[in-house]
Amino acid sequence: MNKVLSLIVLFCTLNVWAATTFQSGDLYYKIVSDSEPYAVEVTYQTLAPNNYAELTEAEIPTTVKHDKTTYEVTGISWDAFHDYASLRSIVIPNSIQTIHYDAFNGCSALNSIVIPNSVKRIYGEAFTGTGIYNNPSNWHNHALYIGDWLICTNIDSISGAYNIKPSTRCIADEAFAFCETLTSINIPNSLESIGMLSFGVC
Repeated sequence: MNKVLSLIVLFCTLNVWAATTFQSGDLYYKIVSDSEPYAVEVTYQTLAPNNYAELTEAEIPTTVKHDKTTYEVTGISWDAFHDYASLRSIVIPNSIQTIHYDAFNGCSALNSIVIPNSVKRIYGEAFTGTGIYNNPSNWHNHALYIGDWLICTNIDSISGAYNIKPSTRCIADEAFAFCETLTSINIPNSLESIGMLSFGVC
């Protein structure tokens, strides 16, 4: 009986996913708001785990149309491009506000990206294992920077007082989390936002 119930739950879950996701061009989208303002996030197709395996470059549009409705593309969902090692470049539009957990984690060929000013939040591990992450020139004082974003830090190399690079505008979620040897931090006047748990358990 439990097996039957589990299958029913799985079937219903997949049906809900299918009803809220669709493909347009090379990319898949998940509907996050089906009333005004209509919005979607870039996602992956759950029944086709290798759907981006051959994708080498992508340009996310500002809007996308589905079933006669035009949606604004406002986010890149968790795991959207996780471990797609062939992805070399992606263009993010000014409509994107959120880049979720593991969005580009493991995209080892992704060596550069421009984060538009529209982005308000970047979750943890979003760029871990990318070509950007693995390039020492993108690190400053044990922190990974992409443009004016401080993305994450090597907490094992940080202790005592720490200076954030001048002109830094935003700090991503969990950037300094669990850095228990951090005693103080110097924040530049340019800083506009600090992500969730950026200094958790410090």
